Amino acid sequence: MSKFYAHPHQEKLCPIVGKAPLVDIIPIATSSPYFDGGHAASCILVLLENGEMETLLSANGLFTSKASLFPQSLSLSRPHATVTSAVSVPSKIWLGMMSSNSKYDGLLKGGRVMKKSGKVSNMRNALLSGHSNGAVRLWDACANELDESAVFEVNIGRVLNRADNVSIANMSFAPDTLELAVAAENGDVALFKYEVNQFFDPQGKNADKSLDIDFSRFSIEDINEPLIDVRDRSPPNVRQGLMPETVIKLRRGNVTALKNSNIGFVGIAYSNGDITVIDRRGPAIIYLDNIENMVRKRGYMVTSIEFVVMQYGDDSYSSILMLCGTDCGELIVNKVLPASGGRFCIEHIEVMKTGDHSPITNILSVATETGYSCEATIVKMQALSNGGSIPGKVITVSDHEVRTIKLGFSKDNSKSYRHNIAAAGLSYASYVNSKGERKIKSYVIT
Repeated sequence: MSKFYAHPHQEKLCPIVGKAPLVDIIPIATSSPYFDGGHAASCILVLLENGEMETLLSANGLFTSKASLFPQSLSLSRPHATVTSAVSVPSKIWLGMMSSNSKYDGLLKGGRVMKKSGKVSNMRNALLSGHSNGAVRLWDACANELDESAVFEVNIGRVLNRADNVSIANMSFAPDTLELAVAAENGDVALFKYEVNQFFDPQGKNADKSLDIDFSRFSIEDINEPLIDVRDRSPPNVRQGLMPETVIKLRRGNVTALKNSNIGFVGIAYSNGDITVIDRRGPAIIYLDNIENMVRKRGYMVTSIEFVVMQYGDDSYSSILMLCGTDCGELIVNKVLPASGGRFCIEHIEVMKTGDHSPITNILSVATETGYSCEATIVKMQALSNGGSIPGKVITVSDHEVRTIKLGFSKDNSKSYRHNIAAAGLSYASYVNSKGERKIKSYVIT
């Protein structure tokens, strides 16, 4: 038998182009555990010197990075994750999404049955990861109600129809509207939305029509329009999921900040100092300006963007505010106002300086009456017609400082730290006061 295996009858070479040197390989057997995992191996795990793993399909010798083949802990390094974030999604919305993606095709089976928690929560935690190959994955971060940990995966490289400069630099997910904005390292931004695929054609019945579309839109590099419709690039084998809608190609440099709000506005900041706002209801560009045109500024670019609904200064009503943090610790305040024809416009209000001159990496907000966040939502936006007011405070986070600001006033409070702040966010806890009333208290976690 040793002589038989020493002289293979068939050999297949699988080049690893543009990758790090190979360190080890592990075949994944499907028929039996014998032959060192080589009995009918469906795929081969390839460990590279830089810590990444590649998955080689043994049948055709092609590489795949499909996330659902392995657990989250392995898929985060297939390939390297360039950016990660977490969001809270309403449970009903999240479970509805997962029901359309419940098919399990993982290679690893078995293990001990997980004990599910009987605690019911109105919110679910979702983990987003962007990767060097242009993939963005949306995971269930608290898989205690689902049988399997499903994952949604999109790839900006397929939408842009390119293989280089597609590493994910920024991403933003709106859980209320199930919209996703993704920025590649070359500055292109792609907008996705969870919906039914109007180009669903698993049997290839419309192959001739699809071929015409592919040739007419083979490359978007030569298209001079800033907003490019890419709905026809939806995967034909997916009935429902995160489908591409629009590519924003302004050619203004790398994206330094990206925010897809829950009310249909997308804020994008570029390395040359430009700021633009896209209304996804068109889509249409409703704002495009450079930070140099704003008075009393010392920053060169915007590093964080947030949309809130709250009271500004002495106003007796609330407004939609777009808050932008700069690379020199400034807070730019803009109002989103209704315009003619059902559109919206952006009005610049002021630039507020903070004590720390390092970049503002995160912008948080808290309503003083309820303790909850003032982040813009559809419910808050619809309530603006009633003239209600939401007084609140804004919290800016920079490298060494957390500052609380009341917009329109000069009063603020700050806390400085000796070491760099890696991450920050809001957490809420309920308590009962001396009158027996249940209240909410907000905490800034750094």
